[in-house]
Amino acid sequence: MLAINRVWLVIGAVVWLLSGCTTDRHSEQVTMMSAEDMNSPVLAIDVTDQGVMKVTGLQGVRPLAVTEDERQVVLLGEAFVARNGLPLDARRLPQEVSRSNNHPLIAVVSGAAETLLGQSSTMEQWLPELRRAELELNTFHQQQEKGPRDRFVPYVLSSDSDYPSAKVLIKTAVMRGDKPSGLYDLEDIRLLSCLDGHKNISGLSLEEMSGLNANLHCHTQWSGNGDLKTPRVNAVVTVSSDRTQSFDALSRSAAEAAMEQQFTRLLRQLQEQRVDPLDVGQVIRAQYRGVWTTDRWRLAFSRADIHVNVRLKT
Repeated sequence: MLAINRVWLVIGAVVWLLSGCTTDRHSEQVTMMSAEDMNSPVLAIDVTDQGVMKVTGLQGVRPLAVTEDERQVVLLGEAFVARNGLPLDARRLPQEVSRSNNHPLIAVVSGAAETLLGQSSTMEQWLPELRRAELELNTFHQQQEKGPRDRFVPYVLSSDSDYPSAKVLIKTAVMRGDKPSGLYDLEDIRLLSCLDGHKNISGLSLEEMSGLNANLHCHTQWSGNGDLKTPRVNAVVTVSSDRTQSFDALSRSAAEAAMEQQFTRLLRQLQEQRVDPLDVGQVIRAQYRGVWTTDRWRLAFSRADIHVNVRLKT
């Protein structure tokens, strides 16, 4: 069993973690952790109903899944995020929480983050998977820095702490404000990255795409009709590959239809959750200036007629 070092930080208003986000958030008395505590490869941050922030580290323990050159992992408990908001990056965390030379990997945990540190039998499995999931989101995060959009974050679905051998699942959450609106697996995130126009996408497991095992490059053109009553959103997705592959007309049509079906499924899922992590609204609002406000677009997108057209270039 991992030895767990528990340290309590008493903060009058725990929102000190997010100081600078709004004008009415300010810090009061803070009790700092030692440098040794803060150098734990994995930190868990939770908060009580009384406004006490609890930071838990691994004292003197380095899991086999962690190497010296890897970034520190900061796990945020669900209650902490609901109470204080989601730090967009390391700059929103206290300087003492992250290593001086490395920005931490920030992930949200269902329930209390501390429980994961006691599950020594599963950490070797889920920690590398968490790092892989975060790597898939790097391009999304870079684009999100340009403006406010619903945010993708790594999400750890923790089992009951009474059963440490139970499986811990790694997902990606779309955060609408301070709450996860939906969870997505790795395959869905890769499909969404194609819809978002990313390049060098690997690992699509669609049977109809089996002939394209190389990296895929996607480009998406979004358009809409600007109608407030019967909104329509069109996506033309051009998909190309590093590898030259011959497709007959039937195979090409089947591959395009399969991708169109999956893209439509994901867009409808986003509609149901009333989130827009791909920032489609920014493109549509630019096409019809003065028609869409952010809130009006959210409502319109949730009931818009979606049409996806995929063009496969090989």
